Amino acid sequence: EYYNPSDTLVMVEADWGEFFGNADGCAVVYDLNADQYTVYNEPEVTRRVPPCSTYKIYSALNALEQGLITPESNTVSWDGTVYSFEAWNQDQTLKSAMQGSVNWYFQTLDREAGTDFFAEIGYGDCNFGDNSDSYWNGSGVKISALEQVELLVKLYCNDIDFDNDNIVAVMDAMAVNDEGLY
Repeated sequence: EYYNPSDTLVMVEADWGEFFGNADGCAVVYDLNADQYTVYNEPEVTRRVPPCSTYKIYSALNALEQGLITPESNTVSWDGTVYSFEAWNQDQTLKSAMQGSVNWYFQTLDREAGTDFFAEIGYGDCNFGDNSDSYWNGSGVKISALEQVELLVKLYCNDIDFDNDNIVAVMDAMAVNDEGLY
């Protein structure tokens, strides 16, 4: 399945093949000032694939927007299930869960928050199926690289009208240094 972008979306093809070698991949870079997408391997940037852990950005926003967690209070207690990743075997905050890509944290939030939010923001094909524990990891929803970047631009510009504190909380949780993104 492929995404059909708006005719008004400006895409310029780049030749970044030297960076990909024999790998079959694609890339999307957005220039906010020029309102232009530079893409490598244009057919592949519109092919929808499972989002895997990139969905966690919006899972966190969904829970924040619904008030299930807050920027200040976002700890979810570990239920004692032993996971192969040692960092998962403890209580998690939004930051630790995002940094460690802790599936159970986001699955817990998703079970409580539901998936209506994803359809409201136009997240990929919005096919979430029946398995809330793995719809993002191959059993349901699919999204293209181009759609991912379009949503990140909407998030950055807050075109979806999220609470700004929630956006900052998610961006700070994604930051890999102590200074955050803002």
